[in-house]
Amino acid sequence: ALSGTVSILLTATDIDTLAISTEALSMPHGGDQTLTVTAADASGNPVAITAADVDWSVTGSIGTIDAGGKLTASTPGDGVVTVELKVNTSITASSDTITVLPPPAVISSLSPTHGLVGTTVTISGSNFGDTQGDSTLRLNNLPLTNIVSWSAGSIQATIPVGSASGKMVITVEEQA
Repeated sequence: ALSGTVSILLTATDIDTLAISTEALSMPHGGDQTLTVTAADASGNPVAITAADVDWSVTGSIGTIDAGGKLTASTPGDGVVTVELKVNTSITASSDTITVLPPPAVISSLSPTHGLVGTTVTISGSNFGDTQGDSTLRLNNLPLTNIVSWSAGSIQATIPVGSASGKMVITVEEQA
């Protein structure tokens, strides 16, 4: 009797399922990450797959993805990445929701730079958000709740009783 081992290479035509792996489900505006795709046959056995075997797409307008699965985040928001098998477009996989965070707030100047309780301070900069929404402004960790105005590049707030000189922090949508 003869015995031996035979290797069988499964190809893209043997694929039954695809799966996407992500590095993170939240990423910074302007950041990138490479997603990977794995494939399996009907029995769950791994099948070799290359970038040439699939097409990538992004829904939600959060960014772009290249043929190798590199996602570049360009717009804050939520989106989903989908991969589709070229030889059988009914075989697809989608990522969990990926959130692109807005760029961090940047303070460029304060005016006046010092004053008494009751003084209205103008904070100039960028990425504050068009409206305050859930965003906060703190002076020495004391919330400044008397906001006179709030825009993407300027905030005016009145310094409250109990304030002391210190660090001004703007947290936009939970990003300090």
